[in-house]
Amino acid sequence: MAERSNVGLKGLRTFCVAARLGSFRAAAEELFVTASAVSHQIRGLEKELGETLFDRNARDLRLTDVGRTLYEEAGPLIERLDAVVAGVTRRRKRQVIRMSVQ
Repeated sequence: MAERSNVGLKGLRTFCVAARLGSFRAAAEELFVTASAVSHQIRGLEKELGETLFDRNARDLRLTDVGRTLYEEAGPLIERLDAVVAGVTRRRKRQVIRMSVQ
C-alpha cells in the first residue's frame, strides 16, 4: 500500500504558481496574497515534505532537483483541478431562472 501524505493543496498550488513564474512576488500577485504569504506557504510545504524545493538568494529563485520533479509531476494535476473547478463555476453561473408574473 502506498504511503499517505497530508500535503495541503493550497501550499502545493502556491508552489506550482511560484515555480511556473519563477518569483514569489509574481506568484503573490497572481494569487492575490502577499509575497510573505507565498514564502510562508512554500516553507510549510518544504517542512511537510522534508525537502528544499527552491534555491533562494537575493536575486534569483531556482527549483532544486526535487522541486523540479515535484513541479513536473504536480503542475499538470493542479492545472487540471483548477480547470475542473472553473468548469463547475461556469456551469453554475449559466443557470437561468425565468419567472412571469400575471
